[in-house]
Amino acid sequence: MIEARTASFLESLQSAKSIDSLEAALDSQLKWCGVESYTYIGLNPPNWKSRSIVLSTYPSEWTERYKNRNYVFSDPVLIKARQALLPFVWGPEHDLSAYSKKQKRIMREAAEFGCKYFLTVPLRGFSGEFASLIISFGKQRDAFDEVVRNRNIELWISALYFHDQLWKTLSGKQVTSSIYLTERQIETLTWLATGKSMGDVADILNVSEYAIRYHVLQAAERLGTPNMTSTVARAIALGFVRT
Repeated sequence: MIEARTASFLESLQSAKSIDSLEAALDSQLKWCGVESYTYIGLNPPNWKSRSIVLSTYPSEWTERYKNRNYVFSDPVLIKARQALLPFVWGPEHDLSAYSKKQKRIMREAAEFGCKYFLTVPLRGFSGEFASLIISFGKQRDAFDEVVRNRNIELWISALYFHDQLWKTLSGKQVTSSIYLTERQIETLTWLATGKSMGDVADILNVSEYAIRYHVLQAAERLGTPNMTSTVARAIALGFVRT
């Protein structure tokens, strides 16, 4: 189950009114997760002045070099992200394929700036948009292992909802919802958000565990989510559940 800190982050995304405020919320969330620096790269974003948007807390020298040399369309990290659905790690023990001279130069220069241990989250949307959140732990092997082992899901959910809210902001869409959840669905998701199991919630509400599973499945269908964790996260982000 997602932690209260991540639930609060999802709510903060809903109230953010600008790219700067969204970026500040993400920066705070990632620091809480033990991340040293990150880059969010979106390709062909709506209503944007160039072919890509890059938000980064990496060293400015590296970020400017990345932009000026147009590395975004040759970066082997993004090439792999286009072929992946799930987050993946890379670094000294998890090599990425780099075939051309330019690809090898990108990887070498990134390492020269102290970027060593990474986790990348591929991101997509219903309109075909593509982005990646590339998280760096610098040379901190212990922090990298801790996050990958215990907070991988937290980072994945955080990246998904940041991406969704950012592209809505870029395209000028208001974050409104015609989704309707029943009182029992909201009650069920609220208890699950506190960390209770489905069995626990069944006991609290004095119903069968089958009934709880049914309510979660119905809520997932209405929210367009694939599992219980993402259903709770989506309900929090849309304001149905308050933590």
